[in-house]
Amino acid sequence: MINKLRVGIIGCGKITQVRHLPEYLEREEVEVVGLCDENLERASALASTYNIPFVTNQADDIIYHPDIQAVSVCTPNKFHAEQSIKALKQNKHVLVEKPVATSIQELNEMYGAALENDKLLIVGHNQRFDPVHLKAKKMITEGSIGNILQFTSNYQHPGPKYWSLDGDHSWFFNQQLSSFGVVGDLGIHKVDLMQWILEDVFSEWKVFKNAVLDDRAVISLKTQSGVVGSINVSWNNPLQDHRTVIYGDKGIMTFGEEFHILKVEKFDGEIIEVKIEPILRRDGKPSSCVIDHFLDCILYGISQVVNPRHVINSLEIITS
Repeated sequence: MINKLRVGIIGCGKITQVRHLPEYLEREEVEVVGLCDENLERASALASTYNIPFVTNQADDIIYHPDIQAVSVCTPNKFHAEQSIKALKQNKHVLVEKPVATSIQELNEMYGAALENDKLLIVGHNQRFDPVHLKAKKMITEGSIGNILQFTSNYQHPGPKYWSLDGDHSWFFNQQLSSFGVVGDLGIHKVDLMQWILEDVFSEWKVFKNAVLDDRAVISLKTQSGVVGSINVSWNNPLQDHRTVIYGDKGIMTFGEEFHILKVEKFDGEIIEVKIEPILRRDGKPSSCVIDHFLDCILYGISQVVNPRHVINSLEIITS
């Protein structure tokens, strides 16, 4: 019989229900042994559906559980650092949802705990694993549009009111629990994505938002190598907008305008349109691939691709 990696999940909201839990359950080498949510009824219903033996409404019950070896932290932003550090100190690997923390000090303590206890700390920056984004990065690295000069990237949807389990009462709208609005929810995804695609970090930036707990914002940025760009995010767009345009000195690359389509228009007149097949789970839904990556790092020694330098830079920007 295979000795399975035993996993616990803290927080049973939408991100756990559509991503973490189903993607853990797809792996034969993994057993989800515990669920936690402050709403015990919610956690119990999930546990009953998927035959998960241990349920609690206390995060420490998962963190100090002697049989759990790895933890997903899917709680409100306020708790990410505290729960991750505790779990790391209990010799558990940690996958924490973004934003990783609410301050750089918290983040430094998290990385310190991971290093001290020789455990993995991976942040759920899943856009790095999207097949379209992987293709975009590869083509840019190969020089398909020449030297990169500029970019624009949009991430707009109707907001947590429409997709979170608690609607208008979602913790996303509670300043004490969330610390951030749309910049922390969506903006950080695109900041991380563009750093990764460009293989650079941002050295200058300005964040324009409509409120402390913002529902729309624009981030203006400049990388160390001189690429300039803007990221536009919103919780007010029911039509959604995921378009990214990258401008080089030999052409323009566009993706996100249509799902799974990447387009390059070169200045010499050549047009390249590539259709990229999504990575699907057994249930037919797209895989985030970040849970698989977390598990492969633990089980098979794969090197993590979520660069701590980018994680730190991304958090610096949204906390500025």
